[in-house]
Amino acid sequence: GLVFAANTPAFACDCKAQDEQRLLAAADVVFVGTVERIIDLKRDTTYQITATHSFKGEVESATSIVSTTGGCGLEAMVVGNDYLFLAKGGAAPYRADQCGGTGRATTSRIDAIEAVAGVGIVLHQAALGSVPRAIEEPLASNAANVTGHLALLDEVEVDGQHHCGQA
Repeated sequence: GLVFAANTPAFACDCKAQDEQRLLAAADVVFVGTVERIIDLKRDTTYQITATHSFKGEVESATSIVSTTGGCGLEAMVVGNDYLFLAKGGAAPYRADQCGGTGRATTSRIDAIEAVAGVGIVLHQAALGSVPRAIEEPLASNAANVTGHLALLDEVEVDGQHHCGQA
């Protein structure tokens, strides 16, 4: 018979399942964000992210993650999707991988993190992304920027305190 061989490395992730409390304790920052851009540099991959909700640590709304390519890296991430990042480091770019708990931001994962870490902080980014549009449509701009902010403050009130940061 025929035997096919490829000269490509084989990557396998053999992470052991950990509970959210241990994962949270090991991470320096924990946040939800949307992947905006992926830059593959062969050995490492950089993910540019818009953070929308922080559970632990101080994260800028525009931030980045670096992950080693292969093994337990984050290659399955897709631009435009939301992920829960449990990362290490004191500033961006943070380091993250699957073994550290980084993955899709599902309701069950977020609920599990909130059960351990608390509600966290919403990073408010409301704005219409165009100055000419805001000039042409001032009422729509006001609705997104001012009324939207007030609605968000009303929603994020927990125990009489607002947990919201804005850029």
